[in-house]
Amino acid sequence: MAYFLSANPPLVDSHVRDEFVKYMARRDLTETFYWIRGRPYAERRHLFELVVARSLDSSIMTTKEMRTEMAMELVQLPFCEEEEEWFEGFLLEGQGRNLQGARDTVLVRRIATGRVGEAVKEEGGRGRRLDAVDWEVLRDGLRRGLGPRVDEGSRYEVV
Repeated sequence: MAYFLSANPPLVDSHVRDEFVKYMARRDLTETFYWIRGRPYAERRHLFELVVARSLDSSIMTTKEMRTEMAMELVQLPFCEEEEEWFEGFLLEGQGRNLQGARDTVLVRRIATGRVGEAVKEEGGRGRRLDAVDWEVLRDGLRRGLGPRVDEGSRYEVV
């Protein structure tokens, strides 16, 4: 990392660039996210998806706590609208849909960003428990809390 920051070599080879991004993401996810934003547009989506996959890849995380911490950092990043679409598309329909916790990560992101109405309408995970959280019970509680606002489809300010 020190070499790259001081020498700033060109990352023209895609394999070298991908490996560098994987390494950086494991060290500092937020810094990697902002670094990707500075890359040429043609590279951004691929690198963004690489970071998302790296954040949820249970095979590289040494502990469950490490994976949870990285996933929580991921869902709190300030995505632009386009990055939000990439994130959900990758985890719900793309290559990331088979990653452990992909749907859960999208649901948590929706709640964290105030899109509670979208989180409530999300199907799947019925009766499934994850770390003592039953997603259906959680969605039902959110639905009751929103009451008639659940169908408004608007964003709610997170305080």
